[in-house]
Amino acid sequence: MEIDGEKDSEGNLIPDTICIRFKHPEINSRLAKFEKAKKLQANLIASKDAFPSEEAFQHEVEQMNETCEQIKQHLVDTNRVVRKGAADISVKVYPENKII
Repeated sequence: MEIDGEKDSEGNLIPDTICIRFKHPEINSRLAKFEKAKKLQANLIASKDAFPSEEAFQHEVEQMNETCEQIKQHLVDTNRVVRKGAADISVKVYPENKII
């Protein structure tokens, strides 16, 4: 993981400008998938008028929200990212996590 951002006059990172980059391809793939789903969700909400009814729109929004939640839970599924024997790493497994 790399942390970067703008620095103040003393060389300290300015909190509002911080960005984090990951070198692990699995993490990056998951983050890209989540970002794509969030953009699709925003596009869906912006296109409300294209739906034949409020019920149809709400149904699509609910499905998209569920998809985003599943992807978000997949992001924290560290069992697939952390290698055996990694020191100083704790893994929490929550029963509601779903692998998608």
